[in-house]
Amino acid sequence: MSTNPGIIGVLLLLFGTCIAAIAVLWIYVPMDDDEPVVINGEAVAPLPKLDAGRIAVGGEVYARHCASCHRSDLNGASNWRMRQPDGSHTPPALNATGYTWQMRDQIIINIIKQGVNPNSPKGMPAYAGKLSDAEVVAVMDFLKSHWDRPNRKSQWWQTQLNQELPAGVEPTSIN
Repeated sequence: MSTNPGIIGVLLLLFGTCIAAIAVLWIYVPMDDDEPVVINGEAVAPLPKLDAGRIAVGGEVYARHCASCHRSDLNGASNWRMRQPDGSHTPPALNATGYTWQMRDQIIINIIKQGVNPNSPKGMPAYAGKLSDAEVVAVMDFLKSHWDRPNRKSQWWQTQLNQELPAGVEPTSIN
């Protein structure tokens, strides 16, 4: 019985592709760890796993209420880093390229609920009374799902200790 060399080649190619895909997932998909988050020798509880259901709800709420200003890709306005002539800022990026990951949970919640200069035509509206507390937390988790692991750890550490990241500490230096 003879074996077709073309079939063997295809099978080897498929096998190699599967092994490569597993290797990529192993390296690049962050696994939830049970290790405490430690910055400057100060440890807090391990980074909690984000809830997929809450992220989905947050994505829906974000699409309805936030994406028109902060964009569906969370990249914010193209000039969000520049102060406008009147001193205001355009809607910032909310993904890892922005600065929201540098804020404690309570600050993010307060901004969503209270807005930023909500009475100004260029301000962010307040969502207290428009969104439930559960929806606000879901939006926050949706944002966190777009941050890289070092930024999530930094934000979690700040939230747990209720303080800012120490000067000179970059998120990439976090365990």
